[in-house]
Amino acid sequence: MSMTDPTILQLLEKADCRYTLVVETSKRARQLIDGVPPLIDAKDNLSVQVHPDNEYALRVEGEYGKTEMWYIVDCEPGAKLIYGFE
Repeated sequence: MSMTDPTILQLLEKADCRYTLVVETSKRARQLIDGVPPLIDAKDNLSVQVHPDNEYALRVEGEYGKTEMWYIVDCEPGAKLIYGFE
């Protein structure tokens, strides 16, 4: 998902009006600003995420690399988490 996916038109198909969409988006933005973690409902495989380490990021991007934490709330029996590729 990116800033343009889903599109506003796709979101409007799920909301009863533009006002509702703006209100709900504003509420969620406030939650994120206040530190409530983003939620991902992963019913399918997720893409591989690759983030540079701090040394590379500082040299190439001029800022520290991205840090993330995932908290698994629930999963199906037999689900797998693969991490630590070098």
